[in-house]
Amino acid sequence: MKIELGNFKNKIKILQKIKTKDSLGSPVEVDQVLKTCWAQQIDVAGSEDEEGKVRAIYDSAFIIKYDIRLANGKAIGMLVKDEAEREFSIESIIEVEFRKFLRINAVKSE
Repeated sequence: MKIELGNFKNKIKILQKIKTKDSLGSPVEVDQVLKTCWAQQIDVAGSEDEEGKVRAIYDSAFIIKYDIRLANGKAIGMLVKDEAEREFSIESIIEVEFRKFLRINAVKSE
């Protein structure tokens, strides 16, 4: 798959959970926007082989420009929110080209 910036047509938000306190001083976790960027969204269809084994374990993949804050497993557990306000949990991030692009593999949050 050739990555071209012209295919980055979806605006996404990458959310991280931070610990803070509510108005009464109790600790709570809230989602905070770490990054808003353009991405190429690739919907992945699940499939099974002849033995019934699932071959796709991700619902969607997002190709974005490289960001050191997300590389090397730092984004595992964060969320991606697409233009349709659907949330996806980040399962893995793969560096596609050295310090050029990242592929975020994500599963739809329920």
